[in-house]
Amino acid sequence: MKLCNNSSPKQIDQIFNMALDFHRKKDLKNAAKYYNQVAAIDPFYHSLHYHMGIVQWGMGRIDDAVNCYIAAICSDTNDAKSFFELGNLYFDQGKAILSILCFLRAIQIKPDFSAAHINMSMLLDRIEDRQLLIAAYKKMIEQNEHVFEMGGALAYSSRGIKCV
Repeated sequence: MKLCNNSSPKQIDQIFNMALDFHRKKDLKNAAKYYNQVAAIDPFYHSLHYHMGIVQWGMGRIDDAVNCYIAAICSDTNDAKSFFELGNLYFDQGKAILSILCFLRAIQIKPDFSAAHINMSMLLDRIEDRQLLIAAYKKMIEQNEHVFEMGGALAYSSRGIKCV
């Protein structure tokens, strides 16, 4: 399918669906190719960055996956799935605090998100001094009620997720 900047929404949907088909078949290279084509036409296409994050992570491109999830979150600060996946990615990297914050945000958005509750519990079980961690988190929330959303932007810390 030849691309141009004046592609119709239907054409973009077709390309995205082709990417999804390759993704389902675990052909990550071709999935990435078609997701990138969609991004070239419409970088804000619904759920594009979430799916790109999964593919990048599957291909071992961790930094790219993080960037994709952050882009998804920046375009929709209520995207519980992207927070969840980013939390999983941080969990795998051993970044417990960022992982917990992501899981908590996913739960805040979607209180019945059972997978986020399960992963949060597993993570807390691995942290030896949970009370210290919980106290630190509560103090951070008390001091910074806008820790999750700041005027359409997202920030956890100067070293963590930050969208402007």
